[in-house]
Amino acid sequence: MIEDTLQRLRNRLQNSGSLDDADRTRALELLEQLKAEIGSLPESDQRVQSALHKADQVADPEVEDEGAIGALEESILELEAAHPKASGILSDIAFILGRMGI
Repeated sequence: MIEDTLQRLRNRLQNSGSLDDADRTRALELLEQLKAEIGSLPESDQRVQSALHKADQVADPEVEDEGAIGALEESILELEAAHPKASGILSDIAFILGRMGI
C-alpha cells in the first residue's frame, strides 16, 4: 500500500505541468529519501499511511479540496513526534506541492 501511494505520487509529480524542472527534481529526490526512511518503519503505522495518502490527494489535479493541504500539514504534525525525519521530508514535499498552486 505505501509503495503504491509513493508510486502514484511520483507519477503525479513527474507529470505535473505546474512544477519547473528544479522543483520536480527536488520533489523526486525527496520521495526517494522518504521511501528509504519509511522502509525501516512498520507498514502498519497508520500515521505514515495517512500522511502519504493525504500527500497523494494534494498532488492529484482531479481533486479540488481546499482543505487538503491543511489536512496534510496536520497529518505531518501527528507524524512528527514518532518519526521526525519522515515528517521533515513530507513537510518539504508539502512545500513543493504548495508551489504547484494547490
